[in-house]
Amino acid sequence: MREINILLVEDNLTDQEIVKEMLIGTQLFHYNLEVCERINHAIECVAQQKPDIILLDLSLPDGSGLQTLEKLQEQDLSIPIVILTGLDDPDVGLEAINKGAEDYLSKQEINNEHLLAKTISFAIERHKLRRELFLAMNHLQKYNDKLKDYSYVVTHDLKSPLTNLRSLVDMYQQSDDTSFRRKIMGKIGVSVNRLDDMIRSFSNVFLSEKDLSKEPETIDIHRAVSEVEEQLAELIRSTNARISTNFSSAGTVSFVPVLFKSILQNLITNSIKYSDEHREPRISITTEDTDDYVIIHFKDNGIGINLEQHQQRLFKLFNRFNTTKAKGTGVGLYMIKSILDASEGRIDIDSTVGEGTHFKLFLKKEKELAL
Repeated sequence: MREINILLVEDNLTDQEIVKEMLIGTQLFHYNLEVCERINHAIECVAQQKPDIILLDLSLPDGSGLQTLEKLQEQDLSIPIVILTGLDDPDVGLEAINKGAEDYLSKQEINNEHLLAKTISFAIERHKLRRELFLAMNHLQKYNDKLKDYSYVVTHDLKSPLTNLRSLVDMYQQSDDTSFRRKIMGKIGVSVNRLDDMIRSFSNVFLSEKDLSKEPETIDIHRAVSEVEEQLAELIRSTNARISTNFSSAGTVSFVPVLFKSILQNLITNSIKYSDEHREPRISITTEDTDDYVIIHFKDNGIGINLEQHQQRLFKLFNRFNTTKAKGTGVGLYMIKSILDASEGRIDIDSTVGEGTHFKLFLKKEKELAL
């Protein structure tokens, strides 16, 4: 039999005793009951030890009506709430449910021990199913957005180099000039290599999607950075790049290891590739610990990005912001954002042209998802 932690928010002593009495005989679950008489006290209890369900009176000394429901929802939306009230008003009940309460019981109804226990049990299960539906819809929306991106890639980004190749082949076939044909063959070779790079990059995107299904692990951030530095040792050495780190605020993070290293490798590689030719690459990687996220601050002294000009397409597939500085296919930022989005995280960018770029990676801690 499962155990349920119940928080009763009720200031009337008689009603408190009725609820306790009605729960004593239930055979649906074991339970622990905590009672709060003020909404502010209930908010503190929720923050300290999250209950499985809240039984909430709408008339409290420091709050009345549906405002009490809203105050608790502001604290944590992931906890199911059942409204208990002395008002036998169906309109209030419907409004409470419309605002996110799982159920509504008048205090006259809780004299039935079976009804109260069933309401608690059903509310928890219903909330769980609603949360799963929310997650499924959220994932479906993300996949639909990705399908649109991939459709654009197939119909535009991959089609363009093919069209260019067709034109070059036609020009080659229509000319008898050996010197001109030689130049055309050179351009054909460049186009073929470019198309090959794009297809390989597109394949890497799908491989990263496959890795998203893997279970996260506790990662030692310092060790992960060191391993990526070893993989990129020749690039770092040849450019005299320097990477400084400080992980005193947060030394570990829960993430899929191969994806975490992929993010680091993309950022370090890009910072070196797009370094300023007048100064050696300098990269700083530090961490910050917050209630909901481990934030990784990744700063470089490269050429920077004109955010005013490129903000709308920063994370689009095959978009590059500097085509003369270095070769590339423009999938790195797209992959990083896709990985973080799928992990309930995000990426923020602050950049100044000529000074460098500051990436902030928000890696969500393992907590129950709020609706």
